[in-house]
Amino acid sequence: MEYAQNKLGLPDALHAEDAPEAPDHLIVPLALPMQNARGKILLRPNSKAAAWYGQNEVMETHNCRFGLNRKKELALDAGGFKISGVDEQGAARILELPEHPFYVATLFQPQASSTPQKPHPLILAYLRVVRAVKDATA
Repeated sequence: MEYAQNKLGLPDALHAEDAPEAPDHLIVPLALPMQNARGKILLRPNSKAAAWYGQNEVMETHNCRFGLNRKKELALDAGGFKISGVDEQGAARILELPEHPFYVATLFQPQASSTPQKPHPLILAYLRVVRAVKDATA
């Protein structure tokens, strides 16, 4: 919401749960809430997400009732907050800021499926980026 409001100039880009009276929500209730729903995500080739996962197609488990307003997806993507992963219906599931070392938004919780024995690829990517930034500034 912060990016849409301040970078794209969409002051009414709000969350439907927090501001139901807003005229133009960025985050809206899903037609079919996803409770423990496992689904395929297609990653944009050459995106950071694809590099972090090491593949172009992944399965993730979603637990959410809200999602990105489909009418806002193209504006976000064109404005620099790139859609790097979509579900099989084409709805955004992963977004990233390509110029930032690690700025990623997901419609799932990577930490929910991460374990010490098998860390989630996005958790590992985050740790690698933190280490690289730390080493570069040391």
